[in-house]
Amino acid sequence: MNMSEHAVQLERALPVLPLRNAVLFPAAVMPLAVGPRGFAVVEAAVARGNVFVVRQHRWETEDPRPHDLAAVGVLARVTELKRSPDRWDFVVMGLERVRVESFLTDAAFLEARGEPLPEDHVRGLSVEAAEHSLVLIDRAAALLRERPDIPMVANDLLRQLRRRGYPAAHVADLLAANFCPLLQQQICLETRSLDERLQRLSRCLDQELEAAQSMPFGPKRWVRRLRCAIGW
Repeated sequence: MNMSEHAVQLERALPVLPLRNAVLFPAAVMPLAVGPRGFAVVEAAVARGNVFVVRQHRWETEDPRPHDLAAVGVLARVTELKRSPDRWDFVVMGLERVRVESFLTDAAFLEARGEPLPEDHVRGLSVEAAEHSLVLIDRAAALLRERPDIPMVANDLLRQLRRRGYPAAHVADLLAANFCPLLQQQICLETRSLDERLQRLSRCLDQELEAAQSMPFGPKRWVRRLRCAIGW
């Protein structure tokens, strides 16, 4: 789907899928699961082609309302779906940053319209950004060496990012998704300037590396699987 098709999607209301302990980024895929209460929103996402995936502020909130959700999320689509009587497993792929607004609350689930948040491009930054992203990949690799509790599949992610020449924006998003704490992930998602996002990610990786070197296995906040894999 190209950007003009995204714009058409954003002109109409789409279902909103809240995330409890994760942030989805553009160009990333994430496996998710819902129980019977979430079947309707996933069904609507499949039927309408897209869904807004938005982090909720407090993980324990059972029935999040608009004020419980972050202002910025991602336009996404469901790429896989496996149904069973009491659980649906599915995969979402992030497409584009969006500001979610104009909520409709009279349906069986939250719906909203969204406004795209394109990158703030700076003339002459592309080469510098690409070089900076490679430095950050090396820094993430150094963090992996200090953190044996991080899944080894993260090494595969870093190898792919090095070899395939992904745009710096995608590299920054995927590194933030997998190597930064949750609140920093949301801040990175909301940061439109690529240069600022790379700088923020650099500080985050430095802090994580310093923490990992100062205590055994570093802070215990890593999940046992890769949070976001490459979607493109």
